[in-house]
Amino acid sequence: MSICLEIIPSLPVIPTAGELTNEIEKLIKLLESDNDCKYIWERDEIESFDVLIEYLKEESGTITERHSDSSLPLSMDDCDYGWISMGNYSAGFDFYFREPLGDRDNFLLKYMDEEISASPNANELREYFSLEAASKLKHHWMLRGSVGRSRATWLLAGITATALARMTQGIVFSDDGGGDYSRLPSDPDSFIKWFPSWCRRQ
Repeated sequence: MSICLEIIPSLPVIPTAGELTNEIEKLIKLLESDNDCKYIWERDEIESFDVLIEYLKEESGTITERHSDSSLPLSMDDCDYGWISMGNYSAGFDFYFREPLGDRDNFLLKYMDEEISASPNANELREYFSLEAASKLKHHWMLRGSVGRSRATWLLAGITATALARMTQGIVFSDDGGGDYSRLPSDPDSFIKWFPSWCRRQ
């Protein structure tokens, strides 16, 4: 069983692996004095904060190719999915680039409109994020981890979601336990303020 964080962008920007790595590492640096982050990283014995983004191909459930190239875009062309890790695989999770899926695409946007409307921060979200612009882009990213994952793994996922949402003027969302549902969807700056504390309590 898995849990996910989704990043729905409103800018037509596809960052590269290197650009995302830089943003993640900047955020980690900013959070190094955060008590919740320090607790999680020490508890899970994270000694290195070096981030690695890899692209994978798979056939019949078996990985046939795995490579890292900082110049490659996060659209993961010709690859099935990506893997983001930190500290020599001490923490890591899958990530996916999702393109239009017909009716599901329309459903996602309608659903997101309803979720934004129900948010106590609906006005602020609509000022920051354009659902109309997002609907024209039609793609989004999904970060996936398994239930029972280490807190450090999911903290890294939340930091990654923040970084990617900032780069694409996107929002962060989860409806399967990937974050505090009552506070989602969220803009990235609001999200990273409460996510480490939420992550620590899980």
